Amino acid sequence: MKKVTKKNFEMVEIDCNKFGCKVVDDSEGNAVEAACIEFGCDLAGIADGGAQFNATGMAKRFGKRPHDFLVAASTGEYIAALCNADSHYPNQGSENSALYTSVDSGNGNSRFQNSYVRVVKGGKYQGTWMAQVMALEFARWLSPDFRVALDKWIVDQVKRYKDWTAAREWSRLGHRPMTDATVSARAALGKETLSHHHSNEANLVNLVVLGMTAKEYKTLHGVDNIRDALTADQNDLIAKVQKANTAFIECGFDYQFRKEALMRTYSPTLLLK
Repeated sequence: MKKVTKKNFEMVEIDCNKFGCKVVDDSEGNAVEAACIEFGCDLAGIADGGAQFNATGMAKRFGKRPHDFLVAASTGEYIAALCNADSHYPNQGSENSALYTSVDSGNGNSRFQNSYVRVVKGGKYQGTWMAQVMALEFARWLSPDFRVALDKWIVDQVKRYKDWTAAREWSRLGHRPMTDATVSARAALGKETLSHHHSNEANLVNLVVLGMTAKEYKTLHGVDNIRDALTADQNDLIAKVQKANTAFIECGFDYQFRKEALMRTYSPTLLLK
């Protein structure tokens, strides 16, 4: 009897918008990493099925070409079924749009593009790119095991995105009560509230959670918006510290007391400096 080779796939993040899938072959009973499939991925809109995957990178490890998949009769039938299911896949094509339309990458000529597939020749993003729903079907064509791994990874990414969105919104909503408390507390003392007073409170929160001010964090990480660059856990902690600081301000505690109390309570849960 022919021995069945079992392959395990583990999705990993390599770099910004670049991911990989470790291939482990344990057909001999010993788990050995055989190779790593690397592919570009634009995760924007993944929660709504709008992520884009570099099929060229995905196919390379398997010795296959995206072109062979695209010209297969079964792929044509699949695309037709997707176009008929527009209500489930918004903006993924319509009766009034051509299946493929030409596109210029700006750094070479592109062969064709539609809502599901675009092929770019030349430039940083050259290769065949597929929409999320198409990429899963392509992964199945490459390897059923790879398809299962990719599908599970997408589900995990969607959950991470939703968790991040909820935490980001919570941290955003928690900022206004803190500024209102600052204004009320200073007004009670007959003092005017200026913009730097609000900045001081925001930076107090940043110091507790991130160990640095907003300006320092932006410079260190090269970002424009701190909250958008944080993880879900960090945004969640930001929201908790803002809520606690708001309560301290309303109780009339001074800055130094609040800083020490917040540091004692929340700094031990620091996730990333």
